[in-house]
Amino acid sequence: MTASPLDIRVQDIDHCGIVAGICDEMNLVEQINRLLGTHAQEIISAGQVLEPKE
Repeated sequence: MTASPLDIRVQDIDHCGIVAGICDEMNLVEQINRLLGTHAQEIISAGQVLEPKE
């Protein structure tokens, strides 16, 4: 079965907020930084790089 363009509906649910909330609940940034470590000269940590922004 092939969908025609009229059958396809796209909707933005702004999922970044949902993902960010789950990452906060899991303390994901802190866990990544604990596992990988940090360096005194870092401007941004590895955990912060992976953190979704709302």
